Amino acid sequence: MKRSRSSFAAFVTLVPGTVLVALLSVCSAQDTPTEVESSNNTKPVEETKPESGFGRSASGALREFETQVDKYSGQAVGFIAGLFFYEFAGRSEFTKILEEVPFDSSRFSSLISSVDALLSGDTSRTADWSVEFVRSRLSEDERISFDAEMITLRDAIQPLMANASSVVNLSEADFTITLAEGDLDQPVASVIADALRAEFCSSKLRNLSISLKELKPGETRTFHAVNAGIPVVVAWLIVGAVFFTLRMGFINIRGFTHAIRVTA
Repeated sequence: MKRSRSSFAAFVTLVPGTVLVALLSVCSAQDTPTEVESSNNTKPVEETKPESGFGRSASGALREFETQVDKYSGQAVGFIAGLFFYEFAGRSEFTKILEEVPFDSSRFSSLISSVDALLSGDTSRTADWSVEFVRSRLSEDERISFDAEMITLRDAIQPLMANASSVVNLSEADFTITLAEGDLDQPVASVIADALRAEFCSSKLRNLSISLKELKPGETRTFHAVNAGIPVVVAWLIVGAVFFTLRMGFINIRGFTHAIRVTA
């Protein structure tokens, strides 16, 4: 009886971890490109005879079958992963359409022109785009104008942060500003995101990024803040650990020294 209880406890607590490892293995196998072996010893290429009509149809059917298997297995993996990582509790989010607030990326003309000017230098193309990097390469007048744009940027984001604070925990939230691809270049977006992180993200748990995407009909530029909730798999593991710890008389504590002796 005790052995069956132990087996059942191990099954319930280990199944989520096993499924997660399997999911990661399948995903990595699908994403890993096939390696081609190379050798310095080249051999003459032998001419291959064209396959017969039946051979071509069979191989084509096999490739089509493999494609369909990959497609549906990927969908199954995505469904299972979505089920395990579904945040059923504790999630909160705040979304604001930027057309409704005084945030216009085109107003940061000085910032955009400053970064665009730096793009012309060969050494700056691969640089770490940050506020410090840009300011260090500007003249005094350009730096004054750049700082003014940063103040404008801060004033535009401040009310959004204040509104979000009533919905999400600012110290733990992830912030994403979604703009259209034509609004900014990626280096300019990196500088703006760097400035906003320095201004508003005082905790290591907070993150702020700018996403440039092709907006589809009906989509708008948005400011989004979210606090991640508790995934189903985490709750499953917690409930299983607590239940079986109590049900089996704190065996994980009582048997700790015995486990050390066995593995030592």
